[in-house]
This record gives sequence, structure tokens and C-alpha cells, in this order.
Amino acid sequence: MVALIGSIIAFVTFGAILKLAGQKGEAPTPVAAVNYLLAAAVCSALALRQPLAFTVPGVVLLGAATGIGFVVGFFILFRAIERAGLSVAQPIVGMSVVIPTLASMLLWRERPTALQVAAMAAVCVALLLLGTADNRHATSDSSTEDGKSVTFLLLSLFVLQGLVTLSPKVLEELGYGQYRWTYLAVLFGSAGIGATIRWLWLGDRATRLAVGLGLGLGGTNIASTALQLTALAALPGIIVFPVMSVGPMALGTALGILVWKERPARRALAGALLALPAVLLLSL
Repeated sequence: MVALIGSIIAFVTFGAILKLAGQKGEAPTPVAAVNYLLAAAVCSALALRQPLAFTVPGVVLLGAATGIGFVVGFFILFRAIERAGLSVAQPIVGMSVVIPTLASMLLWRERPTALQVAAMAAVCVALLLLGTADNRHATSDSSTEDGKSVTFLLLSLFVLQGLVTLSPKVLEELGYGQYRWTYLAVLFGSAGIGATIRWLWLGDRATRLAVGLGLGLGGTNIASTALQLTALAALPGIIVFPVMSVGPMALGTALGILVWKERPARRALAGALLALPAVLLLSL
């Protein structure tokens, strides 16, 4: 249970560091590059115990594709937290679990329970409430165009996060679950390369704070993954997955409201409150 709680804290810390980077006016590119390169180095060291795994095409291709999704998702999440606030962005990330759930039903013929079907419907309603709310934190003005851009940003975050969340399931279904660290090494490596290319292209300045925040993000990435694996080894998945879905949502929303004094619109707050039980039921 300690590992599970630690994984939740590490996951939420990731969002909190992104929030801090935005508040300090740091460019996201050096933060992202340092984050992913550190995570890649650690995972590569762990993956060296199975060096032949790097020659398995399925593992390498899936890891590389997911890594690209990770780095694109990083910049979308950074902007979503900046525009809509942590209290709105964190529930969007949590609700994206509906995409791998639907994929499991359609691709692998898993049968949902009646409660899970109801939960998916509730997630759709919560997503609509969160995505269309006129948050005071989200925009500097109330223009229709600006509101639409925030909605598109949140929907993009939902879809992309859901797709990268599906990747570990694909890894298991392909029979490559034993190559998890190799998959993560390729994933973080490709994300690190992508972030570095964007950093060099834009020419953003790497301050000491940006590098420090990047190291902090890399540490939370590694800690969250390692602690989740430890929790899964000690506890049944029926406990780990629901708690991992709902815990970061609740804690992230609370941090946004209590620590950073975000004031999400009533519609967004209603969406976040609806999302919590919906995701819990969906994960059971």
C-alpha cells in the first residue's frame, strides 16, 4: 500500500512541477528534454539485463511510437495546465482511461459490466462539462474563439493520453510484457530525442531552474513507474488500477484549488466531481 500511495504522489507531483514551470515562465522544451533523457538513461540501465530485447521489432516500434505520443502529450498537458488549470487538466487525464477500456471491448472482445457501461456514459458527460466550461483560469478574456481553443486543447489531451495509456495493454497482448524496461527505455529515449530536437529548433534558453524542474520530472516519471510495478506485485490489480485512476484526479484537483487558488467554473467543478466515481466504477 505504501508503494501505491507513493506512485499516486509521484504522478500528481509531475503535474505540480509542470504547473510551477508555467508559473515561473520557463520554456517547456528544456524541461521536457531533461525529463525524458533522465528517465531514458535509468530505464536503459535496467533494460541491459535483457539486451536482446532491443532486437525485438514489436517492442522497439511500440516504444518509439508511444514515446512520440508522450512528448506531444507533454506539451499539450503543459499548455492545458497553463490555460485551464491543474484542477481541470488532471481529471481529463484520469478520464482518458475510457479509451483503453473501449479498445479492450472492441479489439480483445472483453465484456463490460452494466456499471462500466454507465460509467463510460458518465465520463462522456463529465468530459463535456469540463471541456465546455468557461473557466476564469482558462483564459485571459471571454472570447468565443479563445474558449474554443481551450476546449480543443482539453479534447486533444483526452484522446492522446488515452492512446498512450493503451500502449502497455498492447505490449501485454503482443506477448512482450517481460520486456517492460526495454519498452520504457525506447519510449523515454524517443521522447527525449523528440523534445531535444524541438528545444534546439526553437532555441529556448535552459535556465538552472528549467534543468532542475526537468530532473524533478524525470525523477517522478521513474518513481511513479517503479512504485506502480511494486504495488502490482504486492496487491491485486482490482485495487491498484482504480486507486491509480481516481487518486491522482482527486489529489490534483484539490492541489489546484487549495494550493494555487484556481477557481474552476461550476460546470467544470461538477464535471470533476462526476468524473471521480465514474472512473472508479470504470476501473473495477
